[in-house]
Order: sequence, then structure tokens, then C-alpha cells
Amino acid sequence: MIIGPTKALFMDEITNGLDSSTAFQIVACLQQLVHITDATLLVSLLQPAPETFDLFDDLILMSEGKIVYHGPRDHVLEFFEDCGLSVLRGKGLLISFKRQSLCIKRTSSSKRRNSFIYVFKTVQLIIISFITMTVFLRTRMDVDVLHGNYYMGALFFALTILLVDGIPEMSMTLQRLEVFYKQRDLCFYPAWAYAVPATY
Repeated sequence: MIIGPTKALFMDEITNGLDSSTAFQIVACLQQLVHITDATLLVSLLQPAPETFDLFDDLILMSEGKIVYHGPRDHVLEFFEDCGLSVLRGKGLLISFKRQSLCIKRTSSSKRRNSFIYVFKTVQLIIISFITMTVFLRTRMDVDVLHGNYYMGALFFALTILLVDGIPEMSMTLQRLEVFYKQRDLCFYPAWAYAVPATY
């Protein structure tokens, strides 16, 4: 938390544990603060995203405790090209097809190993959906206690199945609550932004 008019700020690894979007927003806010108040900000970052890297005006690159480059961010590539180090254009920007196909194979083999779970859950959902669907086959029912009990029993069955299917998710939800409360209290996003994808 920054309090009061400061002309120099020193920050160490401020983006640890944050996703790239949040890190970008924080650094963009700090950039605006520096440009408006004419302050000096020294930030150490470990492998920032390219868009976050582009927000900086000057750059100090260090290797094994020694300064390798100090100057404007725009001239860093020219400096290293003058030293005989060139950037391979297009390298490292996207994951290679070979590596991507290996990840897909690994995921599919994991699904094959646990195929019983996937098949069982799929069959269970199909059966439950057919049973629940029968509630709406008869759009007109006699208005009496017996037919009312059928209708309410089918709805209770559907609700109970939904609750039972959600029990395994409870432990994961409880583990995520600490992070959710922290991010909500810091106004990273509203509560509904977590609740909607977590519910559906």
C-alpha cells in the first residue's frame, strides 16, 4: 500500500503469485503514478509478460549480481545485437506443435486410465436426466394429492441428485475460498465473477 507523496519507490518481486493480467494492471497503475507524480520507481521482476515489460521506460538487466545493461527499454535489443547476441524471431512465442501434441496425448492417456469414472459419470447423468425429464412429459395432471406427490417427488429427486453430485466439489471450493476472499477484498473482481463459472 502506497501512502503519502513519495518521490522514490523500491519494490521487489511485486508480481509473485499473480496472473499476468493482474500483474499488468498493477504495473500499469504504477506507471501512471510515476508519470503523474514525476516519481522514481525501481521494480524487480522475474520473467514479466511482454505487455508488462513494454510498460517500463528504463531497464536494468542483471546477471549473477552484475549489471549487464542499463538504459532505455527500446534500445535493449540493439545493445545485445551489437554484443553479438541476436533474438531468434518467432522463437519461444508459441508452444511448438510437437509439445502441444504431447500434452494432448498425456491428457488423453490420463482419461483412458480413469475411463471408468468418465463412463460412470456420463451414464449416471444420462439416467438422471431421463428420470428428471419424465416430470415434464405430462403437461396436464389431475389436481389431486397423488399426482402432486409424484411431481414433488420427482423434483425432490432431481434436487437431491444435484446436491449429492456437488459434494465432491465442496473440498475444492473450501480450498479456493481463501484466495477468493483475498482477491475480492482487494477489488480484483466482483463476487459474481467467481460464483458464475464455479456454479455452472
